[in-house]
Amino acid sequence: MSQCVGRVEHQCRPSVLRGALLALPKTSALAVRRTRYNQVVNSLASDTEESVETLPLPDGAYGLPIIGETPEVISDRYGFVEKRIKRYGKVFKSNVYGLKMIFICDEDLIKKVVNADPPLIKSSFAKSAREVLGKNSLPNINGERHRYLRRMIMGGFNSKAVESYVDPITDLSAKMLEEWAKKDSVLFVQEAKKFAFNVTNDCVVGLASEKYRSSESLAIFERLVEGFISFGIDLPFTKFRQSLNARNEILESIRERMEGIRSGDTGAVGDSKLLTRLTNARDENGKGLEDAEIEDNIILTLFAGYDTTANVSFRCLNNLAKHPKVLEKAIKEQEDLVANYGEEISSSVLGEMPYLEAVLKETIRLEPPGSAGFRTAVQTFELDGYKIPEGWHMFVHYLGAMRFNASETNWENIGTFDPERFLKEASSQGAFMPFGVGLHSCLGNILAMVELKILFSQLLRGYDFHVENPDAELTGFAFAEPEDEMPVKFSKK
Repeated sequence: MSQCVGRVEHQCRPSVLRGALLALPKTSALAVRRTRYNQVVNSLASDTEESVETLPLPDGAYGLPIIGETPEVISDRYGFVEKRIKRYGKVFKSNVYGLKMIFICDEDLIKKVVNADPPLIKSSFAKSAREVLGKNSLPNINGERHRYLRRMIMGGFNSKAVESYVDPITDLSAKMLEEWAKKDSVLFVQEAKKFAFNVTNDCVVGLASEKYRSSESLAIFERLVEGFISFGIDLPFTKFRQSLNARNEILESIRERMEGIRSGDTGAVGDSKLLTRLTNARDENGKGLEDAEIEDNIILTLFAGYDTTANVSFRCLNNLAKHPKVLEKAIKEQEDLVANYGEEISSSVLGEMPYLEAVLKETIRLEPPGSAGFRTAVQTFELDGYKIPEGWHMFVHYLGAMRFNASETNWENIGTFDPERFLKEASSQGAFMPFGVGLHSCLGNILAMVELKILFSQLLRGYDFHVENPDAELTGFAFAEPEDEMPVKFSKK
């Protein structure tokens, strides 16, 4: 669920979160956050304006006029970053989608940047992403308003909320696995997208309806996704315009549901669903969220949930197919759980899957669903000896830091798939930040892990599978996926 500064403390029961919590700090007192924030701002702004202006820009290239290096980014998003880290270092400049951009591919520098909120830096997406998600979505707002809105929305993703989603997600997962096993083979990329969307749309948000059945809703939503990363040209034939039209259709459905909730009709949506929670949310002064804030952040949730779960699902299945010893250990863990607890998938059982969690984390480390975050320099500042000019965009590249530039003291054999690294007590996980870091990190990271554990625990317990071409080439930029859409044969054990 990414779409998608400072840190957030989660008050969650261990039964739900022991196996789901990803790289969140153990403590996050307000005083500590404020101290860190001030330290970061002071460190970035320590040089005088005159001295900063004399600093060089990062090395790099702008590519072709207007389009810059966009074609290479689209055709080889991993290779693009890896080659430039080797050529220019951990900070380099480029021109992508017509934007002058600084790529930051270092763990410490990323943390310095994302923990520096205004007045120096703001979270900012490209025009296309900004308008598709909406100006009131969390990635597009900053400062105190962002902190307030994040706190209000957090109620839909805390331990109690996540626990309420477990049973419906389990039912949906079981149903889809049965359907896959009845077919000769399925294109798993497409099926993973269906699963991810149905989980978020039906089980979490609560938008499934007779008017917008899941298949129709998914078709509309996929049109929205297609224009998310684009040049943002609003003409009738562009994907960006089609994406905005799809957004309006989704907004119509959201508004109809909100009207029903306010009139007391939550039957179809359910009291536990995110849309009901946000519609009824009140702060300490009794004030609720504005309609536009609810609408934009429901679209953000749909987008983040779809992106995260779908991408990790087909990558994890592919990793299991390519590493039979890992698959064997993952199956053995599930067999032991069934022997000890029975067949039921519950919140407590989900917390007893350390090896499956390690497999998922390692999949995410090597190919994070949200490979980067976007920031914009509000004023010129210095970073690692370079000048970052006012108005320039920064591509905070988590993938670059975790996969290509991580210190060997944090990760041994950083390019190798090795789930065991997450089971070693002495292993540093400082460079593990697949859902971002800081206040703009993904709210749904815990929910994403719960969804994935449910799907793969049921798969490992009851089904065999065969991936026809585990070495298929990945294509695409923002949403890279196997070019053959990953044909898979499922069969019941």
